[in-house]
Amino acid sequence: MTIKKRIVIWYTLWMSALAVLMVVLIISGSGYLMSRQAIADLEEEVNDSAAELFRRSGRIDTDELDEFDDGVYIQVYDGDGRLVFGLDMEDFPPFSAQQVQRGRSGQWYVYCAQRGDYTIRGLISAASTYTYLGSLELMSLVLLPVLIVLAALGGYLIVRRSFRPADQAIRKANDIAGASDPSLRIDLGSGKDEIHEMASAFDRLLDRLEDSFRRQQQFTSDASHELRTPLSIILAECEYALGHRDDNSLLTEALESVQRQGGRMNRLVGQLLTLARSDGGRLAVSISSFDLGQLTELIVESLEDGARQKEIEITSDSDAELIVESDQDLVTRIIVNYITNAIQYTGEGGHIRVEARRNGEQATVSVADDGIGIAREDLDRIWDRFFQVDGARNRSSDSSSGLGLAMVRAMAGALGGSCAVTSEPGAGSVFSFSIPVRARD
Repeated sequence: MTIKKRIVIWYTLWMSALAVLMVVLIISGSGYLMSRQAIADLEEEVNDSAAELFRRSGRIDTDELDEFDDGVYIQVYDGDGRLVFGLDMEDFPPFSAQQVQRGRSGQWYVYCAQRGDYTIRGLISAASTYTYLGSLELMSLVLLPVLIVLAALGGYLIVRRSFRPADQAIRKANDIAGASDPSLRIDLGSGKDEIHEMASAFDRLLDRLEDSFRRQQQFTSDASHELRTPLSIILAECEYALGHRDDNSLLTEALESVQRQGGRMNRLVGQLLTLARSDGGRLAVSISSFDLGQLTELIVESLEDGARQKEIEITSDSDAELIVESDQDLVTRIIVNYITNAIQYTGEGGHIRVEARRNGEQATVSVADDGIGIAREDLDRIWDRFFQVDGARNRSSDSSSGLGLAMVRAMAGALGGSCAVTSEPGAGSVFSFSIPVRARD
């Protein structure tokens, strides 16, 4: 059963229950109010008759009395209980002061007023009230089914109109499912109801899926391209070596080239594996306590020779006893990547400054250089996989993969940290990353 049918059924049942309850309340309330009104009219008529009875100097005078008026019967009894005025019908209940009495023909409302030795009694039949209530009940029984039918019809029309965007979304979703164009969207337009919000959420999900699919395609294409180059070189070197088997120097040269390209492929595969593990949330993190400032100083010392070859001055400054709880291996790889990038893209005679500072509950390592810099429009994209600024900047120590910064961001994210960069073309760049001082539970 569809949701629309269920809503219409429940709506009809609910409205029917309300209609029945309303009819019951109206009938019972009407009966009560009519009874109270009948008794009030009876009291008024009896009191008026009593006033008429003794209007002349306190003597009884029945000339102006009516035995029956507006459904009320008037009787007058003397002190001995004898009827001195009014009708004495068999249907009347026996003489008594009770307010509600039963006669031979049904129930009567009775009201008595005492005036001297005389009792003025008024009677009104409850049958007139029951007749009205019977008519009201009959009318309710006729109108109730009509109300139920109208409620069902109204519920159907309301639900049909309310679910019109849902039907439209279903049709478009089926079209999207059967099409090969990933750019198709449900696109219900503007609207503030839940169905429009759900369609907008699906469109945002489709946007993310399309972007993910596009990135996956680009990633596959770029990875294939990056792997094809060293493979082609390896195959060419092997063919060259096989053609010069008798020349040891040429064989050695070819093997060295194969070794370099094999190492390049190994680094690329390692980076791809790191990114794949990060995407799947499976990047291993081993938490330990270490001095980040001391680690930064050691890394700078180990890379000084590479900077010295380009006549680059590299200096460092760190806070004393900057103890953090994190993965020392991942932190080392991030710092090495930043510094080697800075060395590669800083010209001869340039300067690099590495700092490790504590900022509250965060520890930050920054690497500043005065190299070629990065254009502002490319700053957000340098973290993308295989993205290269003019074929130059977004490269790690492996100068061709373009995966270094993407891998840095993935590792920093696994440590609960973040990466940042500020740069201007020709004025250098400042790359930094921050991690929590204490590991999260």
